[in-house]
Amino acid sequence: MTKIKRVDFREFRNHDFFQCSTEFINMVEKFDAAKLKIEELFNNEYRPAFNELDDAIQKIEANTFMEAKNAADHRRDLTTRGMINTNKAALDHFDETVVSAAKRLKILFDTYGNITQKSQREQTSATTNLLQELTGRFAKDVEIVRLGEWVKRLEVDNKAYNAIEKSSYAEDAARNNTNVKEARIKVTKIYRQIVDRMEALLLIEGAEIHIDFIKQWNVILEKYAHVIAQRQGIAKSEKDKEDSIDSE
Repeated sequence: MTKIKRVDFREFRNHDFFQCSTEFINMVEKFDAAKLKIEELFNNEYRPAFNELDDAIQKIEANTFMEAKNAADHRRDLTTRGMINTNKAALDHFDETVVSAAKRLKILFDTYGNITQKSQREQTSATTNLLQELTGRFAKDVEIVRLGEWVKRLEVDNKAYNAIEKSSYAEDAARNNTNVKEARIKVTKIYRQIVDRMEALLLIEGAEIHIDFIKQWNVILEKYAHVIAQRQGIAKSEKDKEDSIDSE
């Protein structure tokens, strides 16, 4: 039976944990919690727990970085709106090929909703996913509508914001913050309940929607597992070097 990959969230830095949780929310919303039959657990328990985590993290972020973060977020918002408006204008293009491509892109943009109104962290994750689609299966449409430079600019702006957020994250303070610890434990516990329920539904009903969800979610979990393994490998390499120097 297809199962959701088990990962040890204790190995995740707070930034990774939050991003992973955001991607989980995006994935559930994409498939629809009601259709997945996890609506009550997701909306009434997971979402509120995630919001508690978001609040706990925001309270410990270094205020000195807020101005830079807000400026980077504003630049990203302008680029996002500019790209969407440029595509909107292409809907009135004289060339039907351009109009058709613009219509397909509009459906994609509508699927993501108003990204600029999401919280800054959720926007980062949503924009990353949108960029993957624009440079992947919608790349031809992007080329036809001539949104290539907009896509490149948005990628730069999104990375710039993410870099500021990571540098301002105050990871050491967060790691020892009781509220963040408790919020992470709560989110993880409810996530496990959702996973168990989904796997039980798959076993009983064998629904295609659960199989598709699990396959796609496992790809994302594998990405995070790779990041953790890489980080642990680097840390081990640095420790080995230190031990080697000490023994000389």
